[in-house]
Amino acid sequence: MESWGDMMRRLDLKVTSPDKRIRGRVHQGMADIKFIDNAYREYTEAAMGSQIAALCQLLWVGYRKADVLATTQTAGAAAAEEMRHPAGFADRELFAARRAMEMGATSDSGRLAISCVGFQNWRFTIQRGTFDALSENEFRADFRSVVRPLMDDYHEKLDALLDAHRRRFDPEGYQSIKDRERFEKRQEAAARPHT
Repeated sequence: MESWGDMMRRLDLKVTSPDKRIRGRVHQGMADIKFIDNAYREYTEAAMGSQIAALCQLLWVGYRKADVLATTQTAGAAAAEEMRHPAGFADRELFAARRAMEMGATSDSGRLAISCVGFQNWRFTIQRGTFDALSENEFRADFRSVVRPLMDDYHEKLDALLDAHRRRFDPEGYQSIKDRERFEKRQEAAARPHT
């Protein structure tokens, strides 16, 4: 049986912007965009930003559908349903806090910025003059450079949220995890050669 990770690594998700002039793709964990029929030079920064924000929302919805399908096939329908609609109070509270989490990142050039709240309400801003400064291929590379920091910001905030959740609802389990992490760090430090 194929694992959840194998299924998600195999994902090849393609969507098109609302105006049908930009294609988005998530493949092998990487996001990319492609402009159709020289559309890159035909936008204003604000108009393109709103199209890319909508495209990001479509990519996220497609990714979540694939996630639910992979969970259903590997862990069962009950696990997938719990993932979407948690039954317990603590899990519902965690789910609501995750939905309210704000994330954001800036591209390598500093010309592009992306943000969202709970992977909804996407904003994509493009600095004025970007189209004159960046070719289409440079813009696409800059777009790719903003995705990883966005996901890093999400994981960093999610880790802090999960820590707070565990500390509140499972203090013994939380302490056990922290004790194990400290032990592993000491083991790694002891195994390093001393200079």
